[in-house]
Amino acid sequence: MTALRTNQALVADEVLLDGRLALFHQRERWLAVADLHFGYELSQRAAGRLVPMWGMASIAERLMRLVAECRPTRLLE
Repeated sequence: MTALRTNQALVADEVLLDGRLALFHQRERWLAVADLHFGYELSQRAAGRLVPMWGMASIAERLMRLVAECRPTRLLE
């Protein structure tokens, strides 16, 4: 990743902040993701709350795109 996108900012030496709630270290090749809430709707439904089932698919898609673009050697959550 050399060119910055409109949703990215260089926040430290070789550390990219991505608007998809992630940090990527270009030299060390780690990707840190935040606020995944993966499975939130399942836990809410198990507790008897009616929550739409859309979150996990969109979170998985966002994470897969980040991994495909950054190609990290390590993923931090």
